[in-house]
Amino acid sequence: MLADRLEIFSRRPRTRIEAGSTYLRRAPDHTVETAEVHSVGKDDMGIDHVRFHIQIARGDTKFVDEERILSLASFVERFHERAGA
Repeated sequence: MLADRLEIFSRRPRTRIEAGSTYLRRAPDHTVETAEVHSVGKDDMGIDHVRFHIQIARGDTKFVDEERILSLASFVERFHERAGA
């Protein structure tokens, strides 16, 4: 796939997404998205997807606390930081 070939030019190392792992996204407005991965698998079309629980909060206030699904590529693009790493 072209995306795999172009990955060698990426500045960010490839992240292995695994069930049970937690990833963070920190926004400039101090909002923090925390995603706990439940599963990674292919759909009927062969596209990898990540099923995860997400909490979006700023300070002590939670705005979102729900389950979501994203394509693996979108998940990796959005969540760069592994919690506890």
